[in-house]
Amino acid sequence: MKQTTGSPFRILLVTLLGAIITLGAACQRPKPQATHRYPFTGRVVSVDPNDGTAVIDGDTVKDFMLAMTMTYKIRPASTLRQLAPGDSVSAEVVVVQPDTNSQDVEPDYWLENVKVTAHAPAPPAKGAHSFPLPRRAKKFPLLPSSIRTAAATSPPSTTGGAMRRLANF
Repeated sequence: MKQTTGSPFRILLVTLLGAIITLGAACQRPKPQATHRYPFTGRVVSVDPNDGTAVIDGDTVKDFMLAMTMTYKIRPASTLRQLAPGDSVSAEVVVVQPDTNSQDVEPDYWLENVKVTAHAPAPPAKGAHSFPLPRRAKKFPLLPSSIRTAAATSPPSTTGGAMRRLANF
């Protein structure tokens, strides 16, 4: 009985094909980064156009974080021109959790679709239409007139250094 073997080319081809299939199965494609979006509201504390950020006193974001003041990147950065300290805003917090096995990697986050819902109250006007501040009241304005007169006209020495009490009047 004659034993047949494949040609060396056929053996090489089968071996290479097996290696390619094995390597292909061993390599995993990286998972896409997990992106989450949450509705956000808050009040602008300060704006840093050079850094593209704003410090915002944010309300509680359901299923994500408690109310806190923190710095957020604003995207697109051109939105920063619309913001002023004291403005109320609504936006979306975008959180990208990197796909790594390391626990030390922080997620990336920023605000998108930022809209001003209320502008900061205008500072009080100064000038002809401003309201005057009340003048400083004279001494003892809330005391009855008899006590006010006695306290204002009696020198401390007439009591012999004793302490005066309102009950004595």
